[in-house]
This record gives sequence, structure tokens and C-alpha cells, in this order.
Amino acid sequence: MTDTQPADDVWSRLEELSDDELATLVEAAQHVLADLADEPGTAMLAQMPVGHVGAALAGTLREAGTDVDPDEVTALLRDGERSRWLAVQALRQISAEPAIAEQVAAAYRARREMMAVDAGLVLAGSLLLLVLKLKRIKVGKLDISFYEARASALAQLRSLLGK
Repeated sequence: MTDTQPADDVWSRLEELSDDELATLVEAAQHVLADLADEPGTAMLAQMPVGHVGAALAGTLREAGTDVDPDEVTALLRDGERSRWLAVQALRQISAEPAIAEQVAAAYRARREMMAVDAGLVLAGSLLLLVLKLKRIKVGKLDISFYEARASALAQLRSLLGK
């Protein structure tokens, strides 16, 4: 993000974000989703190492009827280009819910002001796992069913895995 582009514009620029900006946005989204989730253990999903995320995503795919090797999913998550694509797709799902998108954008702005993110850090797998596992999120009095994003996210992951 340049100094002249507002953070609110982040949703329209997902493809154009630098790796640093994308990592910051992914981290903000993980934090917001974990805070809003009613499900126990959700915060832990964002902290999982990539091997565990790969295994968990493979398990989620298996539950949805697609058999995939956890090592194949982990390799996909370690591939910078494909991991970046997954992050953008997961963020698109989040941006479709205005109440959540607003909170993520605010968290993104706060993180950009702190400038405390490792530029090489793209946590697409953890964010995708959060998107797949969350069923609903409460934003104030608004109860959002976030589970509908699951089918689209699974389809995108299957596509990348060639399944």
C-alpha cells in the first residue's frame, strides 16, 4: 500500500497487494475471525504450523468427499505463488461479509500503522482453515452464517490440487 492509498481500499486491491501488505491483511483477518468465533479452539488454528494446517485442510477435504494426501496440501501451502492465491481467495470470502470486512480493514489499518510484520510471512493456510472451520460469527448483535463460504473455498483448494 502506498502512502496515498487508504487501507479501506484494500478489498478492491487484493491482487495488487505486496507480500507484506497481504501478510498483514491475512494476520488481521485471522485475529478478527478468531476473536469473533463462538467455537472453542478457533484461536489455535491461526497458530498451527504449516504441516498441521496441511493435515487439517486434507481432513476437511476428506470430510467434503475429496481424498487428498496431507503432504500434497502442505506442499501447496509452502508454494509461495499458490499460497498467495489461496490467501486472496480466502480474503475474498471474508470481504463478502461487510460487518466482518469492516473489522478486518480496521485491524489491517492498525497493523499497518505499527509496521511490525515480517515481510515474508504469508499465512494463507491458517486463514483458509479458519474460513473452512467457522460456522458462524457474531459481530455485535449481528449473527453471520460464515459457513456458506466453505463450498467456494473447498472448490478453490480442490482446483489448486487438481482434484
